[in-house]
Amino acid sequence: MNLAHFWTLRDCTGIDLWDPDAEPSLHQSGYGHSFLELYVRLRRAGHQVSIGSEIPVDRAAVVVCLEELSGWKRHGAPSKTIRLCWRLLRRKVPLVVIRNDVHPHIRAPYCASLEFLPTTASVQHPDRQCVLPLLPQRGLRPRSDSRLSHIEFVGLKTYSQNVPDWVPELERLLAPHGVGVRVDTEEGDSHDWADFVELDSVLCFQPSATLGDARRKPATKLINAWAAGVIPICEPHTAYTEIAEPGRDSLFATTPEAIVGWVARLNQDHELASALFAGAQRRGAEFSTSLILARWADALTGLKPVTRRRVLTEIAICLTQLGLGPRASQRLVTVIQARHDSHR
Repeated sequence: MNLAHFWTLRDCTGIDLWDPDAEPSLHQSGYGHSFLELYVRLRRAGHQVSIGSEIPVDRAAVVVCLEELSGWKRHGAPSKTIRLCWRLLRRKVPLVVIRNDVHPHIRAPYCASLEFLPTTASVQHPDRQCVLPLLPQRGLRPRSDSRLSHIEFVGLKTYSQNVPDWVPELERLLAPHGVGVRVDTEEGDSHDWADFVELDSVLCFQPSATLGDARRKPATKLINAWAAGVIPICEPHTAYTEIAEPGRDSLFATTPEAIVGWVARLNQDHELASALFAGAQRRGAEFSTSLILARWADALTGLKPVTRRRVLTEIAICLTQLGLGPRASQRLVTVIQARHDSHR
């Protein structure tokens, strides 16, 4: 089936040769994770997908990444959106937007047929918005089967700007318990987000200063912990509370002292620790790469095409954002419409 075209203005030379599991360090960004990797995995699974700035005539949907389309700017990148809309006028297909973790105040194109959001709490228009989990960590190396039901190392995998300032205090508090802390960021030799082999628990935390609106953040750290078979200790952010089952597949805490309390209890209560390790493995199977990929493939089929009216309205909105007055914008839209009709 001719499934979808992934529309992008970025250079995708060589992307069809990329094996995300063999080269997990490539394309480490929201765009790389939620857009490029999705495209590559769908293609490797046998789906008919394409990528680039030109939309083939036989595609069932067009997929865009809001991170690229908006540039993280409040009003997006209007000129880029206009280029997309011009192509949509020539191809009567559904438009699918992947929001990833772009802030809620940055809007998706008005003409979108479907927008994938990171949390249920962020859904405002259920008729054209829904939630799907992102793919788990590529190339993931899970916790070693030889490790006991005991917490010896706690990990944190995040960008350097998202490391909580209390991590040194946590290291100091855990040291008397014989428990170490390993922080993996994008910097230097510490960068190995895929390696969970010697970890027993993972922290799912982010400072409020860099998080902003918690509704925007997908449950990536939690899903990765489950996929790796380690016990996640989370702060009560929206994405985690929506899907976690505290005491069965995860634990929640808000302070370093609370984290230490859970670690100490797990190392005393082996029945609880064993249950949580089993729960993590169970949930990891539910969020496996193959199952999530199948859900995305299903979600991209059977969608309603964008309407001409909504595409033209989006063009008018973008022209206004570029500084044209409402009347001038409408006149230009009329010209665009006439030019489009002459090419039909």
